[in-house]
Amino acid sequence: MNEDQRSNRWWHTVPGILTAAAGTITAVAGLIVALHQAGLFNGGQKVSQVQNEATTPPEVTKSPVQQPDTRALSSTDNQQAVSDHVVESATQEFSAKVSEQSKRINLLSAEHGGHLLVASNDGWTATIDGREEEGELGSDGEAVYAFEGERPATFDIFTMLISGEYWGNIKEFELLVANKSAAGPFESIGKFQAQNLKLFKTPYQEFTFPAVKAKYLKVKVLSTYGRGYASAREFQLLGNLDK
Repeated sequence: MNEDQRSNRWWHTVPGILTAAAGTITAVAGLIVALHQAGLFNGGQKVSQVQNEATTPPEVTKSPVQQPDTRALSSTDNQQAVSDHVVESATQEFSAKVSEQSKRINLLSAEHGGHLLVASNDGWTATIDGREEEGELGSDGEAVYAFEGERPATFDIFTMLISGEYWGNIKEFELLVANKSAAGPFESIGKFQAQNLKLFKTPYQEFTFPAVKAKYLKVKVLSTYGRGYASAREFQLLGNLDK
């Protein structure tokens, strides 16, 4: 029996068959292990995971809702309340002032008790008789007026009626006040200048000054628009008698 015949007979024996099968199984197992390590068997799972990551929307992080700062609101409310109070107080003060001004009277008029105490001549009586007629005041004349019952009064406006251009119209004059007596002492509250023309809207030219409280008013002529004596028609002093 030659060598080839012995080899063929060995394959047909049981040990040979088992040996061959074991070799085949070992080879197949090695191939499977190699393919698994290469990731061939996990490919579907990885693809599925990638698809899920691509289709799943990103998670949105919600910011916490901020609660209003009640302290800031309270401060704003307080400021608004203070502002409203200031405005209300100012409005009330202004209304009271307007109401007080609306009650002002001509303290020099005979109707309200005004009267002439001292004057350089009789012509000064024309300044408060209410007739608006011209009176000759003389050169550099002056006069002292008192109010009802020689009571103190508070005033801040003096007016002078000028009916038109005239050389005898008062140009510059001074207002003075006193509290002790008609003889003084007097304190000046200002020097003023009138216009030598008629203001049709306000024929009584107004001269204002800070409110003053006094019992007596002196009017002193300083100059005129011409030479010679001064003349005047009517004076007014707007204010209120003190209680």
